Amino acid sequence: MEEKVRKLATATLVSGAMLLAANKPNVAQAADVNVKDNSNEAKATEEQKAQQPQVTKAQAQADVNKAQSERDDAKSQADEAQNNVNNANKQVAEAQSKVDQATKANNEAKELQKQATPEHINDVKANIASQQEAIANQAKVVDKAQVNVNEKTNASTKVQQQLDSAK
Repeated sequence: MEEKVRKLATATLVSGAMLLAANKPNVAQAADVNVKDNSNEAKATEEQKAQQPQVTKAQAQADVNKAQSERDDAKSQADEAQNNVNNANKQVAEAQSKVDQATKANNEAKELQKQATPEHINDVKANIASQQEAIANQAKVVDKAQVNVNEKTNASTKVQQQLDSAK
């Protein structure tokens, strides 16, 4: 991509120089004056000018347009690359979040593992046994209450029958 940017910069400079050269007024300069002592130099300069390709304004404009097009392409590619970088950064942040969550879960598991000592396990087992005993006692209370309800229901039924036969 740097090479495209360099080409773009070079093309822009060349086209700008060509535009300046194409729009330059014809002014005689010291190098153009044919002095008797420097006549060979003047002839050489004229031959060099004749050998140099002439750039027209249209050619320079075409070069400028091409350079602008290349610049636009390079900018488009740079924008796309930036979008790719942004997406990659987003994915990295999401992955880091997942790593952080996994690390937290791992640390919690290690903490629970540290608590899983034989003494703690025995305490938990004793607590479970105590709770089971309390549940069994409550179940006995419920059973006694149900028997009592059944007896009361039977007694109520007998009283109702006696009342009905008394009528």
